[in-house]
Amino acid sequence: MQERPRLDGLDEGIREVVARALAKDPRLRPTAQGLLSELVGGTRLTMATEVVERTWTGTSTTARPAGPPPPAAPPSDAPVSGAPKGRRRRWPWVAGAAAMALVAGAALAVPALWRETWPYEAGFGDAWAVGASEGGNARQAGTGYELTVNPGWRLWKSAPRQEPDNGVIVSAKATLTRGTGEYGVWCHGSAGSGDRYEFAVTGSGKATIVKRRTGTRGTTLYGPANAPVTSVNRIVAECTNTGDAVRLRMWLNERLVTEVSDADAPYGPDEAGVHAASGETASVRVRFDAFTLGPAGR
Repeated sequence: MQERPRLDGLDEGIREVVARALAKDPRLRPTAQGLLSELVGGTRLTMATEVVERTWTGTSTTARPAGPPPPAAPPSDAPVSGAPKGRRRRWPWVAGAAAMALVAGAALAVPALWRETWPYEAGFGDAWAVGASEGGNARQAGTGYELTVNPGWRLWKSAPRQEPDNGVIVSAKATLTRGTGEYGVWCHGSAGSGDRYEFAVTGSGKATIVKRRTGTRGTTLYGPANAPVTSVNRIVAECTNTGDAVRLRMWLNERLVTEVSDADAPYGPDEAGVHAASGETASVRVRFDAFTLGPAGR
């Protein structure tokens, strides 16, 4: 708890990974999924057998000509070629054990594991909702994502990824291309229920944090307050559960705007995404060029 871990004797290839896994601050430790990715090379593997095969044999996961299977891994107590005599290398054993433990724990196909890789960075073509509704239209716009909102309406769209359990940071780069409405990101909510924490900035330079609840106008937790807006704005929100409350922090263009807490039946981790809202008489159009979702504290 007070001293640095003693890592003498570990191979160089794994010493740094183990050191970070033993970090005093839990937020600095890799997740189980992140650890697996490092141990097997950081690439996406499509089958559970590939995880074990690549870890034990050191081969790539690309297709290879038909033929006999690769040789079996040596016993865990056998010396590895090139290692000093009398000293066993721990890297293949540790990597293989970690991979097998995580694959066994998944119980189902490996895609369930890959949903936990962080951060998630949107390409906006990977299952983001598109199409028209009474409230407006959502569409892909080149490499971006565009929301056009009809007068008096509000649109919110979910990222195709669930939030991490212990807190989330959501960020988006957005441009108001038409109208004077508001836009931003949201977290700890659901596009289906409408409940969420909404972090917004307006075209006139006002920032707000609003707790939305289905069937109500919502509860304003912060603002409207003056904010340092530009033509293109980066909005960052953090939602972290702290006991019986949720801590909410908002940044705009790299500046901390505010930090508030909600202890009145706070929402828990669920979905996150982007939103836009128009005024009563004119439509609004917002283009999102980037979106990132990841664990808080990173």
